[in-house]
Parts: sequence; structure tokens; C-alpha cells
Amino acid sequence: LIDRVLHTPYLVTENPPVQVSATFSPFAGDEQLLYEWIICQSGQAWIELIQTSFARGDSIPTVRKQLDKLGLESINARFAIAQVQLQQRAARKFSGAAKMLFESQLLEQATDERIGRYKADRFRHAPRIIDYCCGLGGDLLNLLTVASSVTGVDQSPLACKLARFNCQANQRGVEIEQRAVDPASFKCDSWFHIDPDRRATGSRTINLDRYEPSLSVIEQLVQTCRSGAIKVAPATRIPQTWRARVERQWIGGRRDCKQQVVWSGDTTDRPAYHTAVAVDDRGHTLFEIKGLPDQAAPAPLSDAPPSFLYDPHPAIIASGLVDSLAQQYGLRKLATDTAYLMSEQPSEVPGLTRFEILEVVKLRTAVIVQSLKAHQCGNLEIKKRGVDHHLMQNFDKLGLAGHRDLTLVLTRMRDRHVALICQRS
Repeated sequence: LIDRVLHTPYLVTENPPVQVSATFSPFAGDEQLLYEWIICQSGQAWIELIQTSFARGDSIPTVRKQLDKLGLESINARFAIAQVQLQQRAARKFSGAAKMLFESQLLEQATDERIGRYKADRFRHAPRIIDYCCGLGGDLLNLLTVASSVTGVDQSPLACKLARFNCQANQRGVEIEQRAVDPASFKCDSWFHIDPDRRATGSRTINLDRYEPSLSVIEQLVQTCRSGAIKVAPATRIPQTWRARVERQWIGGRRDCKQQVVWSGDTTDRPAYHTAVAVDDRGHTLFEIKGLPDQAAPAPLSDAPPSFLYDPHPAIIASGLVDSLAQQYGLRKLATDTAYLMSEQPSEVPGLTRFEILEVVKLRTAVIVQSLKAHQCGNLEIKKRGVDHHLMQNFDKLGLAGHRDLTLVLTRMRDRHVALICQRS
């Protein structure tokens, strides 16, 4: 491996191409050229060497010394090490991360492959798909599994470079076009997926009016292509004029809500609906809830301390379907503006985590500690909603020495602040 690293030349894509040695750096800090180097055969050999060192348990200083002894320029060494660290981070999203390349912000924005697989299933009948703002290829990789004609579009040269490399690394050829999202290029015979830039103004925003491309361009895309998906932040609001003709779906993992997708045209058979879905680590659907939140009556409040508490998945909360779910399963709320639900008898409700309530006490530290010790609490999980309490920062100092795993829920019951001593049911 070391012999291959030291004797593999590489090409920098210039006009004309320039051939240089494997260790000499002409980049002077130019990130685009560093990516050119890391993509080529020599750069990939160095990546493999660093991966091997990390797998052996070598520290970063040790790896840097090794690369220095082999003659790799320090800027290349730092870049290659950082790339392997990004691959390690990306392994939470991509099973093939070790053979892919990343950029920090593009990785953060990329769709997890399990969620991407779930989304791609809605494109199975698409004659042609264009993935606008494709980034490093998170959604693109999955769209390529369901359609024979898929094109990735991004105005960033680096994003196009990474998307092309990552698709090839996963044995999937793809057409990539480096250009802006231009309404003049919209084609009515294509379905679309678009992931607008939420950082176009420098900081992340949930306001669709500040996305790039602009709201007017996105509206033209929906009007022209009709069938497709718009990926937005979970808290993003869509124009009132869209709501009757699109489905809004909130998609999450086991414990969080990852994204909101606005489905239009033939990608949905339930316009105006809200849906909430979660997928597990293998991409299997854990639950899918649908409803019309505007038509659901507010969940009633309980008059007596409940026996069971239910914590809705964040995707359900973001979708506004808590009251619909309560109505469907006969559950009540603790307070009008909190999402916790409750019942007297245990119910199996998809998307809700159930707790048995052992005791309801006042929201006072001394009272809570006394109750936890009485219930033989050893390991404590704390959840809160609708209250701000310093106990959240001090739970590890309570001196609990029991044998039970319990959950402390700090919240409100109607207008009263309470602490619920619970165990997962």
C-alpha cells in the first residue's frame, strides 16, 4: 500500500492537465484543487493508508508523523485526515461512507440513506427524475435505484464533483449538470426532487422566502413538472395556496424528526393530508400516521391523575397530528399546550412511547428526590415539556442508589406544574 501511495502520480484537472508527483502540493490552500487530488488515484491511496492507520488504533499525531515521513505535504495530510474523519461521521448516514467523499456542510444537509430509500419509493413510476440542488448525492443515490433516467443538478462545482464521485463509488452512473435552477429548463415530462439551500443568507433559516432557489422559482417548478418532492426544514411553513393540493410529510428516525417533505402531483394520493413517519436503522417503517389536523377537535384534558403517559414521536408533534391521534385512540392531554397524552388503561399506539405513572408529586426538588428514593430509583431519565426547571442540570447529583430504571417527567397538568415519576411500559 505504501509503495502504491509513493509511486502513483495524479492529474490535476486544469486546462491543460498537469501531472505532478504524489507528494508535491501545488494547491496553496485551494480547496477545489485539494478535492481534485483526493478524488484521483493517488489521493484515494492516501485515504486508504489513513483508514488503515485509524483502524489499527493510531492517534492523529501518530498518523501525521507517518505521513510526514512518507513525504506527503502537510496541507494534503491535514486534508486527507479530515476527509477520513468526515467519513467516520458520515457512517451514521451512509453504509458505504468509507468509499465516499464529503464536505462538512454538504454532509450535514445530506439525506440519511435510510430516509432516502423510503422517499425514493414514491418515485418508482417516474419516467424521468431531476434532482435539483443534489448536494453530495444523498437523495440522488436512492433515486438511481428506482428510475433509469436520473439527472443531478447543482450550481456548486464542489457539490457536482462529490455527487459524481459518490455515485460512481456506489457503482451507479449518473448525469450531473453544474448549473443554477433555471425555470427555462424545467421539463413537464420529468418528476423532480429539490432540496433548497437553507443557508443562502449565511445562517440557517426555516423561512421558505429566504431559501435558494427562491419561492417563486420553486412554485414555477411545481406548476411545470407537477409531480415531485420539496425537502424543507421540519418547522418550515408552506404557502396557504399550496395546502389543498400537496401532502406534507414529516420523516424521522427512531428519536428525532429529520425533515419535512412536500409531495405533489403523482407522488401522493392524499393531498391536503399531514403524515408522520419514522424509519429504523435498516430503513423499515416503524409507524406512519396520517390525518387532517385542521379537522381534529382539541384533545380533552383529564380531570384526574392518569395511570399512563404517552410521549409522541417528534415527527408526530411537528406534523400537528397529536390531537388527531388522541381523538382516534381516546386519549387525553395533560395540558392544552403540551404534547403529552394520557389514559387510564394501557393502549398500544403507533408513534407513542408509553410510560406507567407511579406517582405524581409537586415540582420541588426535595419532594422529587424523596419520591425517587422511595421508588428505588438507580438510573434516571429526565424529560420535560412546558416547564423550565434547574433539576434538569442536576439530575446526576441526586445521590440515587436504587435498582430501578425510572423516568422523571417535568411538565404541567392543566395549569399546575408537576413531576411524574414513571417507568417505561
